[in-house]
Amino acid sequence: MSQDTVHFFNLWLDAILAEKHLNCHELTKKAGISHTVISKARHGKLPKWEACNALALALKVHPVEVFLAAGLLPPQPEFDGEFERLTMIYSSLSTQKRRLLINLIQVLTDSGTNE
Repeated sequence: MSQDTVHFFNLWLDAILAEKHLNCHELTKKAGISHTVISKARHGKLPKWEACNALALALKVHPVEVFLAAGLLPPQPEFDGEFERLTMIYSSLSTQKRRLLINLIQVLTDSGTNE
């Protein structure tokens, strides 16, 4: 694993932990994995598929986001993590809530602001 990949994974992990208001211990407990998985990642041995999938479930992010961060998948051109999160959220909604979300997005789009 290249040092760049390790560095990227650790930056990604720090950012997502801050966003989710979690520490490494809480994450590993939520994910049901050993704390050594994160400790090893901090020191250059990135997690494999199963641990990444457990991290994704615990963090409520799309597994592809974690697989990419860990260097398990080749980088995708113009990968948009926020879009992947939106897709994950959308897939967990009921049909009624999906319609509501689409209407809300349409209103935001029609308002003409690009903030």
